[in-house]
Amino acid sequence: MERDADISPYDRMLWAEGELEQALASGARRRDVQAYLGDAEYQLLVPLAQAAARAPRDPACCVHLIPGIMGSQLGVLRAPGEPADLLWVDPQDVQRGRLRELALGNDRIVSLGAVFYSYLSLKLRLEAAGFTVCWFDYDWRRGVEEVGALLAARLNTQPVRRHLLVGHSLGGLVARAALAKAAGRIARIVTLGTPHAGSYAPLQALRGSYVSVRRIVQLEPRLSTEELTQSVFAHFPSLYQMLPPTMSSPDLRDPAQWPQSLPRPPTELLGQIGRLVLPAPHGEVLCVAGVGFETVSHVAREGEEFRYFTDCEGDGTVTRYSATLPGQDAWYTHTLHGELPRDARVADTVAELLHDGRSVLLPRSPPATASITRSITDTQLRSVCAEKLNWPQFTPAERRAYFESLNAPVAAGSYLGTDP
Repeated sequence: MERDADISPYDRMLWAEGELEQALASGARRRDVQAYLGDAEYQLLVPLAQAAARAPRDPACCVHLIPGIMGSQLGVLRAPGEPADLLWVDPQDVQRGRLRELALGNDRIVSLGAVFYSYLSLKLRLEAAGFTVCWFDYDWRRGVEEVGALLAARLNTQPVRRHLLVGHSLGGLVARAALAKAAGRIARIVTLGTPHAGSYAPLQALRGSYVSVRRIVQLEPRLSTEELTQSVFAHFPSLYQMLPPTMSSPDLRDPAQWPQSLPRPPTELLGQIGRLVLPAPHGEVLCVAGVGFETVSHVAREGEEFRYFTDCEGDGTVTRYSATLPGQDAWYTHTLHGELPRDARVADTVAELLHDGRSVLLPRSPPATASITRSITDTQLRSVCAEKLNWPQFTPAERRAYFESLNAPVAAGSYLGTDP
């Protein structure tokens, strides 16, 4: 009984690969599934799951869907016969102060599947288009080369004749890293909003000012986002590998260029910035980039904080310049970063690109964007989601609203005030 008390409802709703899709298509466990997904998401996914279940698939070809950072669930395995212990993100465990267990030294942490809200609709749409699709969820705390080697090992041991990779955000870098050890096994890679030349969103995460993380830490009863960043998040190599590798001011590789105020990065990890060397794509990589949303394009040191400057040349997280590769084909969409894997037109484009490497569904040139430039500081960003929340006191409606806020797409301009 004491052991059962530690198993939360969110632990019990962890699904093995394929189980949720089958339940959606067949109507099994409808009450549980609908409560888990919410009415709107359930209504969206049921017809997609049914179409995917009916579609014939080529067993000689496999699409590996690779989530972005924070897009894989993380937790700890329990004894056989018991559900795994979900930590990222189980609101009950966050309320118990367990986010600290995500520290990189905790080797018990494993990936427990993709975040369904972000990626299941894309998986189902690709299956409905005739592809066999599987997740490559992973421990996104770790470095890109390490995770890419694990993906390459999977590809090299599978009997499938043709492997296709679809990577969202950080997942696109993981896909490219796999080329180093499995190039002959990979026919094509499609990246969605991947920061090939870096992004400043990880810088905000390292400064404790990234709004998506702040929303989650609202449930942590004792520690602030800044404190958790200093002790846990700032030690993840993946964050440093996604920073822009430029030598412009401020040079983020130099500890003296960072504000002295906490959180501050470990000096040894600053050496990861710009050191990620990925194989030349040679035509295998096709890029989809979002445009039209205020996205941080450059940063300046301002006293004891950073000031982030935005324009509308990106998806709210990654600029279109970073989301594309020189010499590689690219397609453009007016879609926010977090919505790229959920957008139906993007999914249809991905299916066409995987089939034959071309598509007419999205434009090949970036559309004109509004000439808006603004800026915001760490202090201003930290004023968002600053209050603590008490999960046990939430009503069911309030809990649903909280999860919707976690899933809400964010553009850099969403929290910008008038530039002083």
